[in-house]
Amino acid sequence: MKLLAFVAAGILAAGGGIVYLLLLGGATPTVSGSDFTLGLLVMVVLGGTGRPWGAIVGGVLYSYAQQSLTRLSGSSLIASLPGALRGPVQQPLFLLGVAFVLAVFFVPGGVATVPGRLGTLKSRRRSASRG
Repeated sequence: MKLLAFVAAGILAAGGGIVYLLLLGGATPTVSGSDFTLGLLVMVVLGGTGRPWGAIVGGVLYSYAQQSLTRLSGSSLIASLPGALRGPVQQPLFLLGVAFVLAVFFVPGGVATVPGRLGTLKSRRRSASRG
């Protein structure tokens, strides 16, 4: 089973790489850069490792947060902050890193585990109120 899982993961990774290569129209050095690789890892950890939809949820959240924080970093609200605060806040990757650390600390299984955790909390409250 482990070998089958390894082969299936390799085939899926190769297929994803081929599709990504076709979408880009060629290979560029940025594809193998650390920013790209770390971005993929953050997507998986944010969404939830070992969850069927975890990587997709993490990818959507990461992409949305990156675009939103990039827009926010150039806003007049950030420009009006004092210099000591403005420096780190103008860096979207710094804010994404802080959000990643907070997500790992508060939601260790990833965002995909939140609905299951809420269901567990509700069932615990029901059993505590009955008992």
